[in-house]
This record gives sequence, C-alpha cells and structure tokens, in this order.
Amino acid sequence: MLARVKTAAGHDRFRPAAILAAMSFWSATRCRFHIALRHPTDRAVLLVDDRPGWALPVVEAEPGHPGDFRAIARTMRERLGLDVAALGCLAHEFDPTARLGESVREVESQSPDWTPRPPARWVTTEELATLALTTPRHRTLLTSWLSGRKQSPLPWERRGWLQRAVGWCDAELRARGLASVERVEQVRQWEFSTVLRLTTADRRFFFKAVPQGREREVRLTQRLAERHPGSVAQVLASDLEQTWMLMAEIGGVNLEEVRDLRRWEAAAATYARLQTDWIGRGDELVALGCRDLSLPNLAAAIVPCIGDTAALAPGLRRDLSAEEIHRLRALGPALAAACKELEGFGIPATLDHADLWASNVIDGPHGPVIIDWEDAGLSHPFFALWHLILSAEDRVDDTVNAPARIRDAYLEPWTRYESPKRLREAFDLAQRLAPLCYAITFRLDVLPVLDASWELREFVPFFLRRLLGAWR
Repeated sequence: MLARVKTAAGHDRFRPAAILAAMSFWSATRCRFHIALRHPTDRAVLLVDDRPGWALPVVEAEPGHPGDFRAIARTMRERLGLDVAALGCLAHEFDPTARLGESVREVESQSPDWTPRPPARWVTTEELATLALTTPRHRTLLTSWLSGRKQSPLPWERRGWLQRAVGWCDAELRARGLASVERVEQVRQWEFSTVLRLTTADRRFFFKAVPQGREREVRLTQRLAERHPGSVAQVLASDLEQTWMLMAEIGGVNLEEVRDLRRWEAAAATYARLQTDWIGRGDELVALGCRDLSLPNLAAAIVPCIGDTAALAPGLRRDLSAEEIHRLRALGPALAAACKELEGFGIPATLDHADLWASNVIDGPHGPVIIDWEDAGLSHPFFALWHLILSAEDRVDDTVNAPARIRDAYLEPWTRYESPKRLREAFDLAQRLAPLCYAITFRLDVLPVLDASWELREFVPFFLRRLLGAWR
C-alpha cells in the first residue's frame, strides 16, 4: 500500500562518514519517516487509506545518513507522482531496544497542479477529530500543526526557501556565463546543513547552506579554495549573510571506493601539505571562526568532557558503562600529561579538518580533493589521520601495511620539524589522543545543536570507548 513503501537510501560523496560503519551502527537501525504534507491553501493534510484507519504516507528507509532526503523524495515521486521539498521535523522518537527511529517529516509540494488520487486524499482539521488513525498519537500533533506552527529558526525549514536558494544559484551561474539550473535534487537536510545538487545543461554544482552561528564553514571553505585550488572544492559564490555557498562538482570517485593504497597515500600527503601551509596562521583560523583546541586548550577541556555524564551516557544502547566512566575519569591526569608530552615534540598547531574520514576525500583526476570543512579547527595536526587510517581498515587491498604506509606518506612533509623517528613517536602519541580531541569537539560543537538526529548522541561514547582501548 502507499503508506508502506520500502526504499533504500542512495549513496554518493555525501554518504555517511566511515564512523557509522566503524560503530556497526546503521546495520542495526531502521528509519521510518511519516510524511506530513499540508494542502497549499486549506487547513488539510494528506492521508492515505491504511485500513482499518488512515495514516500519513510512510517511507521505511534502509540505514543512511540522518539528513538524507533522497529516499523520501524518490518515494513520493514514484508512488504519488509528487515532487516534494524538505521542511522540518515535527516529531521524532527512538526505540533503543528495537533500534527503530521514527520521525514525522514536514514536506512542501513542488508540483503545483498535483491532485491526490485514492487511496490518498486531503483530510481537514475537522475530519481529524473523528477519523480513525492507524497511529492515534498523530492526531494531536497534526491538529496543532494545521492550526499554525512557530517558524523554525532554520531558514531551509520555511516554505518558499528552496525556490529562493535555487534562484540565487541560478543568478550566480548566469552571472559567470554558465547555463541555468535545469534540475534540483535535495541531497541532505538536517540541523547542521542542507545540500542541493544542481544540474545545468552540461555541468553539475553543489549548493550548501549552514545555520547562522556556523558560518565559519563558508568563510573557511572560501579561503581554502582561494589558497589551495585543486585540493579543495572550487567555490563559485558565497553569501555570508545567508550562510550559503555554491561549489563546482568535483570529478572522480569517493576515496571510500578506492582500493589502491597509493591513492590513500596521495590523499594523506596532500592533506599534510595543506596543513603545513597554515602553520603560523592560527590567528587567521580563529578569526575565520575555528575553535582553538591546541594542546593547552585540549588539556583544559578534558575534565569538563569526562565529567559530563549526560554526554557519556545519553540513554542509548552504546552508552559508556559505569565501570568505563570510572576508568575514563581515573585516566584524566594521564591524558593531561600526554598532551604536555605531545606539545614537547615541537610540532606546531595548525588547521585540523577534524572529520577526515575517507568519505570526505574525493580521488579526482588531478589528485585528491578534501571536502566538508564544517568541523575544522586549530589543533595538533596529526590528530586527523586517526579518521583516515580507521577508514582504510576494510577498504584497501593491503590492509596489513596500510596504517604504516598512510602514516609515512603523511609525515614526509613534516621532516623539516623533526627526524623521521621522532615524528613517528609524536604521531603514535597523537593517535592515542585523537579520540579525546574529537569527543571534546563533538561535545562542544555538535551536541548543543542536536534535535532530531538522536543517533549522533552515541558518538561521544564511541570516541571515548576508543580512547579507553588505546590507553589500556
């Protein structure tokens, strides 16, 4: 029936980061989206006959990125002949036993002449009061929603936003002598960003918007694109006031799909050269909006992080146990001492991508291109290789030698600071501390923003459990 549509979420360069595979998270999770579509002029909602009651259209998606909208858009188009745009999340809940996440997602019609056909129809507020619903708890939610809803602080959750954003992109493309936008695909929409793929007559582009207060990504990406053309996606246009940027599509394949270890070595070396170029520019990074987690600041953030019980055990299946929390807190002085020891190697703080999973590297025709700088900060440079090396565990042909080869390719540009032996010692210590850095970053920058993406609350426990494993 229309209300029980099963579909698989697609994957591309915006696929879930390798962290999800490392956690074995998605293999144990199901996602169910109840789709709320309002009538364009009346106080009515689209429901489908789901005997013995009526229900919102449902998309049961295979595990994917929590912000992936493509499964919803594709299903509504295939089953109802309706193009929709994402708005907000009206409600969400998670059953930790069944590993089932359910949400009510509001959408906006992009098909002005569309009319529903049985078994779908518009249901008014008055009818909702007496109509039998398959999910009775939706009655109060939908009645309140139809009577008026407080405007979301996220611009992309407001009606008409998509048309305005695409209009801006179209104007920017035509101003550069490029063809107009012919097709728009909403790739991602969640608390942290929205991403559109735009197709013209002969090229493709990506548009990204981030929330107010997180505009550092727009500033930093623009600056990196100017300073490192070819290693960072080309930014054609940006609007800091609206926190928008328009980027050219990168040719090539995601590094996750590349088994040739030499391409991973090339990615590590490219990243190292980019980092060394930013040495001594910490003030500029901070001015761009990056968080300063250089080693003294990292050490100062240890106690607040490991003392935050709500972050360590948010009530999900992969919470740290009481015994693990006790061990972690007992480890605090040793971690602070390790920060001091790492500082003694004299490797200067510089740009840290902070999310350098293989999913954020494109193996392009002219070399590796590093994307998605939303988490970047100022920190110890060696931390980020933790993500890349973990990504390679099951993705390259030579898994046994991959960690050492990626490390050595990365360290070669750093030989101006230390001997190879000392660099390897510093690198090994940095890898043991890296999960701490990213647990702290996640706690400070991600947890305060979370709303519907409940699953991200498991990431701080994930990082800290990895930290405990490195400090046995």
